[in-house]
Amino acid sequence: MADNLTGFPQYADWVTDFCSTSKHPFVRDSARMISYCFELEQQLPERYGWRFCDEDALKRRIESAGSPSELNRIYWLDQARNVEAYAVMTFWRGTELLRPAIRSLNVHEVIAPAVVARSLLELATVFILNANTIESAMRMVEGTARSMGVEISG
Repeated sequence: MADNLTGFPQYADWVTDFCSTSKHPFVRDSARMISYCFELEQQLPERYGWRFCDEDALKRRIESAGSPSELNRIYWLDQARNVEAYAVMTFWRGTELLRPAIRSLNVHEVIAPAVVARSLLELATVFILNANTIESAMRMVEGTARSMGVEISG
């Protein structure tokens, strides 16, 4: 079992040995992928202040916009902040699930890490579906803007 329950959980020696002999690159390189995941987590803030407007605040800000350009800026900034918050929260949820999966696997448990791994797959699937929806919407906005002769920077 991992010695440090609050840090990066590492594979037990038996898991490392098993994975290192696998022909499948996802299995063979999984320890490195997991370490990379936790390294990314360290780059995120410990606390996240979700900087979005509730509906009433957004309406007030939009009503006070002095120009269509300012209105667009207010709207898209709020949307970008929502996407950012969703990404950060989803990543945190994923690493929170990953830790006990590794710890359980290290002590030769089977059911708990399998259930947690399924939750991780479901989380990743929903994230990918939402990312595809957002990308599709952005492509539509970009296409509409270009057809109207508006240049999009970003």
